[in-house]
Amino acid sequence: MAHTYGPLCVEDGEFRLLELQPGSGEDMITCTMRSTSLAEQPVCQYETISYCWGDLAPEARLELDGNELIIPASAVAALRRVRLPDRTRLLFLDVLCIDQTNLEERAQQVSIMNDIYSSSAGNLIYLGEEDTSTGPAVRTIRLLYDEILHETDNLVALGSTVADPDTRNANRSQVGFRNRDELDFEALDSFFGLPRLWVTLETLVAPSNQALCGTHSFSLVELLRVSAWLHYKSFHIQKYVPNSINNRLWTWWVALDEQVDPVAGQCGGFQTFAQMLSYASSRGASDERDRVYALHKLFQGPLPPSLLPDYRRPLVELMCEATRRAFIDVDGNLDLGVLHHVHHASQQELELSAWPSWVPTWTEYHNDPGTFPESFCAGAHSPRAPDASDTDSSAELVVRGCVVGTVDTVTDALSDRVFQCWEGLDTWIQSVEERIDQWDRHRNEPSRKRLLSAVLEAATSENGTANQDPKTGLECLLQHLREKGIPPPALAPDEEDAVATRARSMYDKIWLYGIERLVFGTHTGSLGLGPALTRKGDVVVAVPGSPWPLVLRPHAERGFRFVGEAYVYGVMYGEAVKAHGAGWSGDEVFTIR
Repeated sequence: MAHTYGPLCVEDGEFRLLELQPGSGEDMITCTMRSTSLAEQPVCQYETISYCWGDLAPEARLELDGNELIIPASAVAALRRVRLPDRTRLLFLDVLCIDQTNLEERAQQVSIMNDIYSSSAGNLIYLGEEDTSTGPAVRTIRLLYDEILHETDNLVALGSTVADPDTRNANRSQVGFRNRDELDFEALDSFFGLPRLWVTLETLVAPSNQALCGTHSFSLVELLRVSAWLHYKSFHIQKYVPNSINNRLWTWWVALDEQVDPVAGQCGGFQTFAQMLSYASSRGASDERDRVYALHKLFQGPLPPSLLPDYRRPLVELMCEATRRAFIDVDGNLDLGVLHHVHHASQQELELSAWPSWVPTWTEYHNDPGTFPESFCAGAHSPRAPDASDTDSSAELVVRGCVVGTVDTVTDALSDRVFQCWEGLDTWIQSVEERIDQWDRHRNEPSRKRLLSAVLEAATSENGTANQDPKTGLECLLQHLREKGIPPPALAPDEEDAVATRARSMYDKIWLYGIERLVFGTHTGSLGLGPALTRKGDVVVAVPGSPWPLVLRPHAERGFRFVGEAYVYGVMYGEAVKAHGAGWSGDEVFTIR
């Protein structure tokens, strides 16, 4: 039987609450519904519930206002976990408190959602019932938290330890874990599954967050601190678990880095729309439009009315406009670095999908390939972005720029599986060297090796020039792999061992920038590192507003499809743009579809 919802007073910020009756065990969940208002002073004492909707197919029964109701089993399980044995509990649970069939009400309730959460007494996060991995994972979290307290002077130095205080770039520790033998990273791999998006919203704005998993209970702030700590020591996790857990931890840390103080656990909001969408991409959502609507109240900048909640709006139209808004940085300049979030699973998807190739789906956070350093400025400058109040939901992106070159040779892409096997990595490097030797007959062999080494390192030195040491980082890495038969250690055993130090540096750079990329050459003689889907005939362009060159594919009908961003040696600091003169604003127009 469906529940009959009465109207809510929009002007007073009215919303519904559940009064959960006491009970225990498998007793039927019984509750009544009442309405309250944000205009009431003081607002009544209630708690919010966060939980993962998961598969909506399994259903369970409860009693609401005397009538039996069928809802997702995960919601009933959450209510059962927080039910008290001896007294009622006043709760906000979105799946019941909002009429999910009324699109107008959904939009109105989403617009006041952060007020509902922030006005609550606290948030209860139901992570599900425990399994065989939960106990070991929770024990590992406790041990890691003790390590954090020990090594950061009881959290005083946590922020400056895990990230640079000035740049906010994440730091990486060269020191391993204190109690390595007692830590179960495989259990953590299961535990750090990503919750749905509303869990994210509640954790950002609620006064407090208590996580519940089976019989275990702990503060979410502790979990966030452990997540930051694991990313800080991620080089030492590689030895024990696949990259999957590292990617998940990176997602947690990148998403929460700017928004939640790891020490205070307080939300600061999102300074840019790109930060907000990036955060949303790492969380699940039952309606993909919530990638924009769920967090819009946490965005600190101006927002056009067209981006306010409207569940009748087509998804692709919404995401086109949201992505354009994400191109505007905190200073109001154009920042096309957001294009890094675009991910094409195959050549067929890239070329035939009806989804615009330049618009991220914002449905999943992809850590591979890694983002090139944002200190690059291949576009030479960032022009002013369009006014934030402008509305543009068209499926075409028009940019001006200059052609760096047309791709005329490509190598095989480096997969994560090949990288994890030192013999596979050795073979891949050799195949790249052979391909480049065949392509580039103008440079001598030492010059080719030095150039390739610089490209694979994504030349992160200040001036972007190849290292002039007698032995390249690539040669040092190959020497270590062949002599030792294992990847170079995170910390060279002998600080005087320059070969081991450079080998590790090269290994880390390939891990950061090389996975799911390939080496390519252009008809102009440039060498670069590009997306795995790059192929002959693709065009590499430098565009004002983009820190990296863009790889575009001529479309069969007209315009281009966006393949991805690239590193091209010799053009990463605006050289191609500057060659056109100081007042250059773009010679060619590229319409990306």
